Amino acid sequence: MSATLSGLVCAEGIAKTVKLDRKLAQCEPACPEDMDVRGKYLPELQKIAAEALGIYRGGDVLMAARNQVEQMLDNDELKKDDYTAQCTLSVKLILQAAQNRKESRGTHNRLDYPETLKEYERSFTV
Repeated sequence: MSATLSGLVCAEGIAKTVKLDRKLAQCEPACPEDMDVRGKYLPELQKIAAEALGIYRGGDVLMAARNQVEQMLDNDELKKDDYTAQCTLSVKLILQAAQNRKESRGTHNRLDYPETLKEYERSFTV
């Protein structure tokens, strides 16, 4: 459930609880879809992600990929397809997180930061 839809459901519950005098407007959330936009951008986005976000990552490749994705996000055409816009933003955030990690850990190896940083070592018990 999206945050917007979740907020609407919560607001409706609150409104029913406090018994407002006016009735809530009934409306469907708008999620624009455009299969042409999806077909144009998603293959390019998948290629960018596959090349930059593999097991071995380099800072220069991550930066170039992030720049490409940011250019895609600047294009108003993405607003025509909500799914593509959300996928593009997700890849940008993953690239940003990968770029911010200045170490190698597990199966995520930064070619420009091959060492594991001791300050981030933690153990998890499940």
